[in-house]
Order: sequence, then structure tokens, then C-alpha cells
Amino acid sequence: MNIMLHWTLCSQLSNSRKRLLCFCLFGVGVYLLLVYLSFTAKFSQTVRVPFERSQNGRMLIVSPNSLNAIQSSWYFHSPMPGLLFSKFLDAFRPIVRHLSNTTLGGVADDVLQRCDFFLSDRTKLAIKAKYTDPRNYCFSQLEHYVKLEGVPTDIISSPNLNKSFEENNANYILPTYYRLPGNESVKTKAGITSCMKKKLPQRKALYQLLQYWIKFAHDHHILWWIACGTMLGSWRDKNMIPYDSDMDVAIFSSDETKLRALATPRSRMRDDEFNLIVRPGEYCPSGPGERISCDNRWVSTQEDTCAFCGPLARLMRNRQVFIDVFLVHLELRLDEKHGIVELGLLDESNDARFVPDPNLIFPLKSSKMMNLTVPMPRNPEHLLELLYGRDFRVPERKCDPLKGEWI
Repeated sequence: MNIMLHWTLCSQLSNSRKRLLCFCLFGVGVYLLLVYLSFTAKFSQTVRVPFERSQNGRMLIVSPNSLNAIQSSWYFHSPMPGLLFSKFLDAFRPIVRHLSNTTLGGVADDVLQRCDFFLSDRTKLAIKAKYTDPRNYCFSQLEHYVKLEGVPTDIISSPNLNKSFEENNANYILPTYYRLPGNESVKTKAGITSCMKKKLPQRKALYQLLQYWIKFAHDHHILWWIACGTMLGSWRDKNMIPYDSDMDVAIFSSDETKLRALATPRSRMRDDEFNLIVRPGEYCPSGPGERISCDNRWVSTQEDTCAFCGPLARLMRNRQVFIDVFLVHLELRLDEKHGIVELGLLDESNDARFVPDPNLIFPLKSSKMMNLTVPMPRNPEHLLELLYGRDFRVPERKCDPLKGEWI
């Protein structure tokens, strides 16, 4: 209506110069209006981009098709599996954790630069000779670069998997680096035995939970590996840290939907059964977040072991001892200062303090945990140093053999 009125007023002007100027301003106004409408419509839509998977169907990875499907000039990558949200972001706003923004063309250029890092000169010449699209080749190589080989086969085939805790842990001796120095005597031996016995019921319960999880993950084709303190204990002496009271494993975010579908409703929990409990909402390591207690109430704090929102899930049987299941997301990240996109794994268990290269984790290798065979990251030493610092080899607590207590 206003546009038509403006046009009518311009037509009625007698002075030709004024009429020409009026029509010019009218044209500029219409153009700016169309630009504004297209801009706002463009960034109000949510673009769902199907991520291509690697050959075993378990890993989400950005592909050329994913990039081509994005129509927006700006984007940010959410850790939610398979989703890219189109949204206008202020170019000068600092990058928020989990988010990275850049121009679409910049993404392609930066990923191609990433390819230059590990593709040999001979391979580059071969690409040119075959007239292959370098972007497509680049992404196929990136996929190969982080290709998964699955969980090692001996995890499920180990004869120890069906043995009891007592059979597999009959001769456990507390390593010397878990003890305060001192002369051995009858009293100190009794003290060391006391340190071990205090955690024995928890160790036995965790062994049974791990035994169940190994079979559960295999039956439902879930790719997983030990993480955090569990990885540290396995690396040290093929056992859990003796003063620990839980275990940690990691899975890819592409298996989140599957795990949620297999979860135990809190209303059906039984202490004499294995219960897989999942958080109701998103990851919230420190804030109130969305939480549900063991008695199925919405709460604002961690009132009990069910009201968590850090790990994706907890496997428990008596509500006191549990295995935490953390999500790991494959991410492309932008270094805003240098403009380089990096491919890395965002591990929720370390609250995004670092994004390790996928080659530190894959391909997985076998290790031991209380004589059960478990999947371990490829380079645990590097990961443990990133997690705990250079002193990760030194235990935080030790057994006082004179008092029979952990200090």
C-alpha cells in the first residue's frame, strides 16, 4: 500500500528532475526492501543436512554434499548429530564453545588446506592427472583419515568375559606406586589389605557392570572405548584405580538415539537388575540443566545418582556404583584468529578443554581391565597427558599402610 502511494506521488510531480529523483529513490527503496526480506527469510530457516557415514555406518562426517546443501552465507555447527543450523551470527562475536562460524567458501578452502597437510605430492599429481574434483577427493581422504575399524574382535571373544570376579581377580596385588613408602611388616601388610578391602564391594560391582556393558554394546553394535580414569587405570596396571568408585566409557554421538531407545524408564528401575538411565536433555556439566531423580521427579540439582546431566547415560544396578557413558562428537572447528578449520573429536567428559585429533583414538586397540578385555584409544599416553597433565603417571592418592586408609 505504501509502495503504491509513493509511486502515485512521484507520478504527480511536474518537475521532471524531481520526478526522476523520486523514481530513483523509489527503486532503491524497493531493492533494499527485497534484500531485507530475503535476508531475514534466509536466516530464519533451519537446514537439516544429512551427514554421510563411513563404511561401517557408525561415524558421522561432514561431506561435500553436506556443504553444498547449505544455502546460508553463515553457519554454525551444533554437536547434535546430523544437524546444521542456518542462522545469522555477528561476525565479530567470539566463537562460543560447540559453535564455529565462517563463510561457506572459507570452509571449503580451509578443508582443502587440511588435505594438503597429509596428502603427498605424488597423490596431488595423480589427482590432477585424473581430472578428479579435488574437493571430493579431499573429503574422501578425510573420511579415510579417520576411518573406524570398529571394536577389536577379542573384546567379545575373550574367554575371561564369562568368568566371575573372583576367578579373574584372585591374585591382585596393590602396586607399589599406590602405597606410601615404608618398611614391610605384618602391620603394614595388614594396612594394605585394609585399603584394598574397603573398595572390594565396589570393584566387584563395577566388574559385573563392565561385564554386562561389553555384551550389551556388542549385541547392539555400539562403538565404544574406555575413557578418563578408567583409561588411566588400564594403562597403569590393567586394573581400575583402587580408590575409584565408578568407570567411564565413551561412544559416538551417532549412537545417542539408539542408546536412548534402549534406556530403562526411571519408573521401572529395579536395584537387582541392570538399569541404563539416560539424561533427559542436553549436556550440562555445571549448570542446573534438565534432571530427573531416581524416583522420577524433575529436579534442579543432582539429588541422587539418577539426576545427572553430564554423561549421556549411566549403567547401574544398586544406584551407588555405575558406569558413566559420555558422548564424543566429530567436529569441524574454526580458529577465528588464523582462519583454519580443524577436524577433531569433542569429548563431553573433558568439558571441551581440548579437541584431540581422531588419530589419537582410532583405530582402537585392546587392553585389560580387571582381566576383562576392553577397547582402548590408540595413543592413551598422549590423551592422558592432555587430560591430567604431565604428572598423570603419579596417583593422586596413596594407601597409608600404617593406618590402612587412602590419603
